[in-house]
Amino acid sequence: MGLAGVPALGAVREVSLEVAKDPVSQSAPIAWAVGELKKVVAVRDDAPFCISIAAAHLTAGAVPESYSIVPGSNRLDVRAYDVRGMVYAITEVARRGGQVDAPHGDEPKNPVRSVTRCFVSDVEDKPWYNDREMWPEYLGMLAANRFNRFSLAFGIGYDFAREIRDCYFHFPYPFLMDVKGYNVRAKPLPDEERDRNFAMLKFIAKETVRHGLDFQLAIWTHAYKWENSPNANYTIEGLTPEKQAAYCHDALARILAEVPEISGLTFRVHGESGVAEGSYDFWKTLFGAAVQSGRKIGLDLHAKGIDGKMIDTALSTGLPVTVSPKFMAEHMGLPYHQAGIRDLEMPPKEKREGFFALSDGERRFMRYSYGDLFDEKRKYQVVFRIWPGTQHLLLWGDPEFASAYGKAFQFCGAAGVEWCEPLSFKGKKGGGLPGGRCAYLDASLGAPVGLAEIRVQLPALGAHAVQPGNADQGDDAGGGCPRARQPDSAADHVGARIVGGEQQLLAGDVLQHVHCGCEGQASLQRFTSAEAIRDGEPVRHGDVRANRRLCRRPAGR
Repeated sequence: MGLAGVPALGAVREVSLEVAKDPVSQSAPIAWAVGELKKVVAVRDDAPFCISIAAAHLTAGAVPESYSIVPGSNRLDVRAYDVRGMVYAITEVARRGGQVDAPHGDEPKNPVRSVTRCFVSDVEDKPWYNDREMWPEYLGMLAANRFNRFSLAFGIGYDFAREIRDCYFHFPYPFLMDVKGYNVRAKPLPDEERDRNFAMLKFIAKETVRHGLDFQLAIWTHAYKWENSPNANYTIEGLTPEKQAAYCHDALARILAEVPEISGLTFRVHGESGVAEGSYDFWKTLFGAAVQSGRKIGLDLHAKGIDGKMIDTALSTGLPVTVSPKFMAEHMGLPYHQAGIRDLEMPPKEKREGFFALSDGERRFMRYSYGDLFDEKRKYQVVFRIWPGTQHLLLWGDPEFASAYGKAFQFCGAAGVEWCEPLSFKGKKGGGLPGGRCAYLDASLGAPVGLAEIRVQLPALGAHAVQPGNADQGDDAGGGCPRARQPDSAADHVGARIVGGEQQLLAGDVLQHVHCGCEGQASLQRFTSAEAIRDGEPVRHGDVRANRRLCRRPAGR
């Protein structure tokens, strides 16, 4: 031991633990977080140093998911108002090896911080989907790095239901269950495999909630008939256009009934969903399954081609509604918002008809950005989605860049962000290759299936989504971002895995910046340089208000 009872560098701290009997401290996610803490400290009942974990008294103005860590004489008081804040507090103590020398607190500026994992290939994605050892580690990584939602996406492997080859889970319902009153099957999927898929979905949802995350189920496709697809590995039998809406409703109702951990649903609602644009009755029927569940299930609608009537159809359910535009086309993009719309995306002068009447017609400008969603009187929230088109994998961890993202996600009162994992579309459109999604040429740098490709980048983003703007503040400078320093203590290396050594540690030191620090700007603004990012200098409103002049307000907004 070093001076004043502080362990010498590299030593494991001996502590006693006091976990209060309140509902927050006794919840399942806290039990998991305490387990993580026990991996990096030595727990001994008679240890002179005590870590006290207890819920804070709820007061007016308390910020959800916030926490405080206050060191005292031979003790450390860990406090939070809710379960998720307590998870963040305990995992932060664990990250520091039980050594916190100055008061530290945190509160989120972006309420939604989501990661989506896409199933697009049976060759590449069935291994991780069915890996019960991978999921706890993966979800624990997200929770410890301040993400608060995990989304599992089916049906995003193709843009259109034609030239289909690998379609496992593309129209997900018959790959999960038999629905009473219908004889809809994914041929030649064995019943036993179908039932295992549903059991696995239930397991994933339970593990997600056990780690303190919301579980979002994303169903991007409701197409069931493949066109020009002689080489499809599965076909959907027993479904007709007349029964499509009712079947999808009943299948979704069963999923929601048997997977109570689902707290939100994501849908692609334009023509690429397999449902013709303007088919509001179909979506009203489908949304009815969420209403029927009796739970407050959020509806997240992909923004492409969306119009006022579709938004009103969702709002009429009385459930929370989110519209999620692409952050910057289908790329990761720079950390500021588009200031205009390309001529290519401008609405045509003539009215369009057919399957894509809206997204190719008057709502064409909604393809790649927020369009006219930021109506000041809107009754829905906006969450940006970053697609995986140009996401880097290695040695990416610039805290200023991530901090700028964290600010941009608050644009005009938006609620946050959902990231598609790096390599989300590897294997898309039947392009899957054996060996999984790992991007390392040297297999020795890999990790348990499904984890290697995300340990580098996602840990460069999570904390900045919570509190952007503290990248240049010290860890113990009073309110400084916990990831804004070099990984120089023994605690930083606890649990490190070989995923490209330095890359993982660098990424781990940056991730939480998207969770941490500065007040969001409700006004229209963007950031154009590292200096502007650091100093928070807004560009004049006129630079970005062009979108309001170019786009039409949705009907009824």
